[in-house]
Amino acid sequence: DAMETEIINYLNPKLTTPGQRILSLAITEIDGNAVGRRLEERQLADRLTEVKYDLTFEQFCTRGNCDDATQLTQAALDFLITNVATLVNSTAFLQALKDDLVDNHGIASADLNGMEATQSGGCTPTFVVNSIFPMMYYPDWAGANTGCIADGNEDEYMRLNPEGYYLFDKLVDCCSRHYSWNYNECAGIDNAALGPDGEALYYPDWEGENKSCKNDGGQPEYMSNNPTAWMFETLEACCTARYSWNMNDCVGAAGATTVTGSNKWYPNWEDFVCVQDCVGDSPCGGLAESWDPLYDTVNTCCDTKLNWVTECVTK
Repeated sequence: DAMETEIINYLNPKLTTPGQRILSLAITEIDGNAVGRRLEERQLADRLTEVKYDLTFEQFCTRGNCDDATQLTQAALDFLITNVATLVNSTAFLQALKDDLVDNHGIASADLNGMEATQSGGCTPTFVVNSIFPMMYYPDWAGANTGCIADGNEDEYMRLNPEGYYLFDKLVDCCSRHYSWNYNECAGIDNAALGPDGEALYYPDWEGENKSCKNDGGQPEYMSNNPTAWMFETLEACCTARYSWNMNDCVGAAGATTVTGSNKWYPNWEDFVCVQDCVGDSPCGGLAESWDPLYDTVNTCCDTKLNWVTECVTK
């Protein structure tokens, strides 16, 4: 443990490239003995001590298409070879090795007085590059918490979960999943609460009279930040999506005079007559609701829905 800690503490502060991290290090063998087997003093007498370890080093690409993977891989290998060799030849590592032998293998401290570093040419570790991943976007909960970032510093639990929940290739996907309430700022979008011609979008007036949609620019901030989810280009679309149960009042309350129905026929269950899907005098019965069945002719409406009524047509 002492040697493992010494190596990690030595290497991590030297990492300067974004997306680099020492994930783990484990001593696997000392002089051919698997870790867990106790060493004896005679095994250490008058010869070099060989230490084998597994070091997991992570390097994320710094560009989205990962076209810098080869360059970063070589730079990571050069870094490890140089710095691990320097560490192995250092006094601090030698002391950590001695501490490990004393604490974990029962070797007397006095018997290690003559132990010293003898390497002068450095070490040549064997590296296996498993994979190099591009930096991915993740929710910045530990930071400003207003959007997603991609700096390779996401928490380990995020990497252990499937992609698409914490880590995303695209910024917009991360923003949609975790910052829908602040989507515009997260995704870097300006003035998205406007229509294609710069007109104000319609929004449901839930904080007002709650019976219609408005386009006065007074929508709550969360709607402005995610207009795709909350806002609409036309009054009819907003009323249909948010006030379908009160469609007639929604359209009328907003002062719309150009709204027309389909002129088809639907049953009025209060008066037991068939009325026309339009606004105006009889036989118009107002705009049909989304759940009302529509028929091309009044006779078809009466025969299908009100066939027991003698006078089915509205006066």
